[in-house]
Amino acid sequence: MKKLISHLLILSASLLLLSSCAGGEIGSTTTLPAHSDPATTTTTSNTTTEKVPDTNEPVTRPITKPSAADALLSLMQEKGCPADKLPTVERELTAEELSAVSAFLSDEDALTVLGAESFLSPEEIRVYGILYAQIGKEAPADEKAAVVAKYGDNEWLADDCTKMTTAELDALLRKYTGIGMDPSMKGNYVFYMEEYDAYYMFATDGYGVSVDTLTGYLTADGDYLIRFGNEYDDRVALLDSTDNGLLIRMMIELKGGLSDN
Repeated sequence: MKKLISHLLILSASLLLLSSCAGGEIGSTTTLPAHSDPATTTTTSNTTTEKVPDTNEPVTRPITKPSAADALLSLMQEKGCPADKLPTVERELTAEELSAVSAFLSDEDALTVLGAESFLSPEEIRVYGILYAQIGKEAPADEKAAVVAKYGDNEWLADDCTKMTTAELDALLRKYTGIGMDPSMKGNYVFYMEEYDAYYMFATDGYGVSVDTLTGYLTADGDYLIRFGNEYDDRVALLDSTDNGLLIRMMIELKGGLSDN
């Protein structure tokens, strides 16, 4: 009998324990964390996200067309003007300043000096272009024959022979460049005769510079940088503005006529 009661008590205790566990499962709700997919997890942050541009995409920048002054300086450099001799352009010449330049260029002797071969300083002038402009006079027959006998052949006698004395060239250069004539300025195709103290050049034609088109700029040094010529001739010159007028400091022949640039 005692064993029966003992077994009943154990059975009752077991039933009470199972009932307590079952009651816990039914009477209370346990919330499990939602399943999170690592691929779609989002994180909330107070940090502002900035879109980084794709470095492979081309960057568009505005294209700035060089000014006429910049283009002129580039042409000068292409024709051999070193960077340290390029002037610094400040502005275009005023109408009054251009008028003064025009008056200077209306002088045929000034244009004759500007008709020389390119020079970066007056000391580099070669007088071939000056004589080719036929600013001088025709050499007398006896002098012409003497030059041919010394330097050439009789075929030269059929050509024109222009002559300028050292004194004439010296006066011309001093007036328009500020320096005098030096034997080093003779250059090619020009012949010097000591007995006449004169320079001679043979040619079948003549040549002169024209000013159909003229533009100009004031430089940081107060000089005038001018471009002039026509459809066949294009030149740039640097003029020094002095109390006594304009002096030619540089002249460079550019690429053909103005229409080519």
